[in-house]
Amino acid sequence: MTVVSSPAVVRVEGDLQNPSGTWSFRNTYGAVIGLGDRIQNLAVLDSKGQTVAVRKTSPAEFKSEKPGSRISYDVRLSEPANPADGTHISSLNSQGGYLMLADVLPLLLDEHQRPLAVRVELQLPPHWTAVSSLQGEKNQYDVPDPARAVLFLGSDLKVKRTKIGATEFLFATVGEWPWQSESVTAIASKIIRDYGQKVGYELRGRVVLMLSPFPGTVGVERWSAETRGSSVVLLLGRNSARQVLLGRLSIVLTHELFHLFVPNALTLDGDYDWFFEGFTLYQALRAAVRLGFIDFQEYLATMARVYDSYRATPERDALSLIEATRRRWTATSSLVYDKGMLVAFLYDLRLRYISKNRQSLDDVYRELFREYSLGARRVDGNEAIITLLNRLDGNGQISKRYLVNPEAINLETELPAHGFTVETSGNHSCFGVSRTVNNEQREMLAALGYRKPRK
Repeated sequence: MTVVSSPAVVRVEGDLQNPSGTWSFRNTYGAVIGLGDRIQNLAVLDSKGQTVAVRKTSPAEFKSEKPGSRISYDVRLSEPANPADGTHISSLNSQGGYLMLADVLPLLLDEHQRPLAVRVELQLPPHWTAVSSLQGEKNQYDVPDPARAVLFLGSDLKVKRTKIGATEFLFATVGEWPWQSESVTAIASKIIRDYGQKVGYELRGRVVLMLSPFPGTVGVERWSAETRGSSVVLLLGRNSARQVLLGRLSIVLTHELFHLFVPNALTLDGDYDWFFEGFTLYQALRAAVRLGFIDFQEYLATMARVYDSYRATPERDALSLIEATRRRWTATSSLVYDKGMLVAFLYDLRLRYISKNRQSLDDVYRELFREYSLGARRVDGNEAIITLLNRLDGNGQISKRYLVNPEAINLETELPAHGFTVETSGNHSCFGVSRTVNNEQREMLAALGYRKPRK
């Protein structure tokens, strides 16, 4: 695989152990479409080295007249029109970029429809280097599953290595940033250790945090991130003060690093984004309070903003969360995040209430990892999670109302029973703590991070 920085192109040449006559590439990823148009100059050779005629049968699929055992093609990797898509699809500029192997390599499956492992050898421009969570040396990598593999390339990559428990953690950056790398690895260590303790599972192997500047002269208000396999890919606007940058990075990482656990360390299949996105947002918010990145007032303000966003979505109650997940990329994707986060909030409060604050949403995650962490049998995610939610809360009302059915969320009526106040004015909500709370409510609020103001 030869990387050219200008123009941004990757030249791919490869041999196959099992000849094929069909070459399929990824054409969509999330909300991004048309990835197949980036594949150009595809050529196929048979086992004797003879050229085989190839025709394009769809935007991302090619067929050859007879099976070929060697393939070559170019992939155009100019930066996407929407800069935020730079963490979701492969792209390069003069400084470097990300290679998501799933949209660079053809889809290769074995007889059981499982991804075939591949070996990738990189030829990089002068003075460029690469970093990845994949094991390899001299720019050669063994790739068990291309869908989970990311390569970070650049002319001035800086890499900081540290150990976090059983995890080898690499922090890789391109460009100049106003901090010492130890400041970021300390934040990541704090988050990963906290989550490992909460879910009862220790990450192993290599994890890489890959950070590039968000394009343009922008501050921390512009960022985009994705966790794929053991790689956290992040674009962050750097036109902000050091402490502001570190503050935003802390919040982003509470969410993205949790994805190393959920869904990546669970043996759950199917579309359950309402849980590993929506519920994870709530758990990340709780972690941000617990670790001191934000205070309790910001926790309440964040939940109020999410509630306002949910209320502003026209089709918010037309779909159950399970159905909204299935239509995440064809309908309003924010519903999966907003309503999912609000349902997690309600479930956490209910579990704390019925258990007299002895259980919380944390117990759901501990049970998930006890039953379905890596090495366990693979099961349907929706079925496994809903069964567990119903078992812990006793009557399954939360999952019936919001996950299976499209019932509306009304926090004005739900929250006062737990010691909260809710005030709404037009499209704006404000959450607070009641002046009169009983002992159980006070204990629950304290567990959530509330500290009564000093007089």
